[in-house]
Amino acid sequence: MRSDLTLWAVLGSIPDLAARSGLDVDERGRALVDPYLRSVSDPRIFVVGDCAAVPGSRAACQTAARRAPTPPTPWPA
Repeated sequence: MRSDLTLWAVLGSIPDLAARSGLDVDERGRALVDPYLRSVSDPRIFVVGDCAAVPGSRAACQTAARRAPTPPTPWPA
């Protein structure tokens, strides 16, 4: 995909960049997007990751499940 500007950011929380830029955001400050991750305010802008409010989705950490058995503790509980 060709673009004039690509911004990649890794943060521990949702930044207020989407709200400050004038994009439509949800109550947590995530940019509202369509099923193709395009901003509903400006379809030229794609939003991914924790900054995107994807319709009908939940955050991955809320749906994650433990995949390996828990090893026994070496001391009494």
